[in-house]
Amino acid sequence: MARFKPAKVPYATKEVARWDAKAVVEELDQLRRKVPTVVAKALSAEAKIIMGVSVDRTPVDTTALRDSHITLDPTITGNDIEVKIEVGGPAGGEKELGYALAVHENLEARHDVASGFRGGQAKFLESAVNEAAPNLPTLLIQRIRDSLF
Repeated sequence: MARFKPAKVPYATKEVARWDAKAVVEELDQLRRKVPTVVAKALSAEAKIIMGVSVDRTPVDTTALRDSHITLDPTITGNDIEVKIEVGGPAGGEKELGYALAVHENLEARHDVASGFRGGQAKFLESAVNEAAPNLPTLLIQRIRDSLF
């Protein structure tokens, strides 16, 4: 970590701060290298929370659709960091993917749930993402800050 040292200067009566510029640059470079991974972890953590909300909103017939929710590991490509939430995809196969899409998009269908589960709804994933979106930047910044400092 860069060291800041007060020092007496012969031509002044006040102390001034001096620091090792090379150490500061090195520390900033270390932070720069950490940022993509830290952001990816923060985004992944928030995606898992969003996924949980989506699961709670997913209609239940056999629980297969709820169980098919997955949050994929983050991918970092250049300056882009992406985390995907999938429903009915690889966990449920192609047949389940079509079913998930049909249930998600059909606003007219009954979206009852089995006893013991909370209410289901259409657009279960989309509504969870849209609800989280306004607060996501603040939540990500806090997670990133907590990780870096």
